[in-house]
Amino acid sequence: MLAMVITATVQSFYTLNPNVKRIDRDMQITALTYLLLISFLPIPMVVFGLIVPRKTRLEKFGSGKWRSKIWILLASAILLCLGASFRSATTYKNPRPRNDPAWYQAKWCFYFFNFVIEIIVVYLYLLVRVDRRFIIPNGSKGPGDYLGHQMEQHSGEIADEALRRSMSSTTHILSEEEVFDDEDPLERTMSKEIHSPV
Repeated sequence: MLAMVITATVQSFYTLNPNVKRIDRDMQITALTYLLLISFLPIPMVVFGLIVPRKTRLEKFGSGKWRSKIWILLASAILLCLGASFRSATTYKNPRPRNDPAWYQAKWCFYFFNFVIEIIVVYLYLLVRVDRRFIIPNGSKGPGDYLGHQMEQHSGEIADEALRRSMSSTTHILSEEEVFDDEDPLERTMSKEIHSPV
């Protein structure tokens, strides 16, 4: 779609044929609508993932609180969806004469919605260190792998028992504290094992 919209935009500048211009405009509207839909998808997907209860234990990965990761993802998705929405909406509007531009054809709109929003998202990712928050260790291939890599760092029978219990509790619905806390679920299970009366 991106290649299609670039081709249609460049071609529309170099033709005077009204039929070709109409086809280029239809291609631009189609591509921008598709890109708008793709930019909108993370918002309902994250909300749906938070609303639907889980039957398996949530595996922690990266650093930082889970709640912070959700806010980072939602904030960047909303900003990028705003930019895509503006570009799509202005493309849907009928072209205006050059001597009577609309407010959305001003220079500040062009720079803000095309460049500033994406620069804000890039610097947001830089400031919150998104590379550390969403990192998955090498060798992880599926559910349970990341917890298995954490197990290699712990030793002893307590860690083995804690892993077996955390992996076997597939019917447990996680509470808000378990989902949004900063503590590793393996460490929490191990501390319960150590401090619980025998």
